[in-house]
Amino acid sequence: IGIKFDEPVVDMGKIQEWKNTIIDNMVKGIEGQCRKAGVEIIQGQAVFISKNSLKVVCEDGTEEEVSGSHIIIAAGSRPKSIPGFEMDEKDIMSSAGFLELRKVPDSLCVIGGGVIGLELAVLAAKLGSKVTIVELLDDIIPFADQDVLRVIKKGLKNLGIILMTGASAELVQIGEKDIEISISYGSEKSRQKFEKVLIAVGCRPNSDGLGLEGAGIQVDDAGFVKTDDMLRTYIPNIFALGDIRGNPMLAHKASMDGIRVADYIAGNKPEQEMRKAPLIPYVIFSEPELAAVGMNEAEAKADGIAYTAKRYYFAALGKALAMDETDGFVKIIADDKGKILGCSIVGSDASNLISEITVAIEKGMTVKDIAEVVHPHPTLSEAIWENARHLSK
Repeated sequence: IGIKFDEPVVDMGKIQEWKNTIIDNMVKGIEGQCRKAGVEIIQGQAVFISKNSLKVVCEDGTEEEVSGSHIIIAAGSRPKSIPGFEMDEKDIMSSAGFLELRKVPDSLCVIGGGVIGLELAVLAAKLGSKVTIVELLDDIIPFADQDVLRVIKKGLKNLGIILMTGASAELVQIGEKDIEISISYGSEKSRQKFEKVLIAVGCRPNSDGLGLEGAGIQVDDAGFVKTDDMLRTYIPNIFALGDIRGNPMLAHKASMDGIRVADYIAGNKPEQEMRKAPLIPYVIFSEPELAAVGMNEAEAKADGIAYTAKRYYFAALGKALAMDETDGFVKIIADDKGKILGCSIVGSDASNLISEITVAIEKGMTVKDIAEVVHPHPTLSEAIWENARHLSK
């Protein structure tokens, strides 16, 4: 997503080759690590038959029974569909279908202005597609402050992306060369044609088909597996982690869930430590990037917390000026004693910069603590340091 192309026409076949090579190498690396650790991998569909055992229908059609004193459910999630738009992964696509495209579509309608919708809309626009986002809610990214969203919306506009919030879409017909959609936007209703349609309205858990009822495992109305603070289901020896247990549905949360559960089962993490959930930062690879952790300003206001929030703009940094990436800012929120409550970063490399604040909040640090740490020059991380200095005065 960070690549900028001088020409709108790109070789999607070559991009697919790169993607498949990267994925193949990742899979081989993971399988190699598993073998070194003595982990056996069985490819197939698993179904619970008791709280200690599973039946696995293997890829070759054979069946195998697997049992264990502890079982971890990490089945992930899949894209949601919406009524009236049947995803054939050819004309009407999920995110998975979009990533298999062999040609950049001339025009693309993205239904859904959440994280996945924004990221893939940005990617498509950078590759040369004319993109329209249709979002049912009144705004995109409901968990971000308005000053942050203004920067994101400016970035979308600069890429030529049309954003329609408070809007709904209906499929009219799929033609030989385009797809006709009726869009209701405010008091207006219009018909528009697109080469492709991307459905990006979130994900649903892969809890169906696992036979969870066979082990007495409970799910909520949306299909997410219910767990306690220790990631245990109502069956003490069965754990669930990652997307299948609910939001935030992020890969780095799932990885940390796995580490926590493995440590607990191995006896390396006491129950008291397990009950303390780690802080989870979120990142959106939009244009520019958005990353945040802890409380945002709206949440601090709603909770009646006495706080101070300051922004430090990248336009004041030599590194950002040299990169010609001056849009955005770092906003740190601190309480009346200077303890850091949260941070939002919108701008270049926000996905990397947010880690410093995540550590600071986890360790109970104050803005004065950060202000006293030397940050190298010229770097984008100076925005965090400068912000902390201003807040600690």
